[in-house]
Amino acid sequence: MLAKELGALIDEFIIENVDPSSIGRLVDEAFDQYWAITTKFLCIALQQWPLILQQRGMVDAAQRQKALLEAQIGSLKGGDSRDPVIVLGSTGSNPTTAHLLDAISRLDRGAIVLPGLDRELDEAAWRHIGDAIDEFGEPAFTHPQTMLKRLLA
Repeated sequence: MLAKELGALIDEFIIENVDPSSIGRLVDEAFDQYWAITTKFLCIALQQWPLILQQRGMVDAAQRQKALLEAQIGSLKGGDSRDPVIVLGSTGSNPTTAHLLDAISRLDRGAIVLPGLDRELDEAAWRHIGDAIDEFGEPAFTHPQTMLKRLLA
């Protein structure tokens, strides 16, 4: 179960374009000693995983999926697509998908149908989505429109 969770975390790093070396900068003496142990382990795992894959002549599934999307983005940007390209139901929640949606939206015959976009919100409410601060001073990103607002930006 822990290996599965580690794999999911590695995938999230790849999907969200997070530099694995950033984990090493999270250790603070104010945190519990187990936090330091955990971050040290993650640094090792995140550094070794690409090397293990390279030795085996393999590529991470999330990295492959990301590369395929990037190739599609390049194809859309470089070609004159005469056929319509329509995306239905994606919020573009990960950066590479958001870039793909952007590329499609710029096509002459490209269209994006956003799921559940609230077009009735007034300007003040829209402006504060994703900007709310909770009791700990942290941004609250739980509003259902947050991902769509991020995508549209």
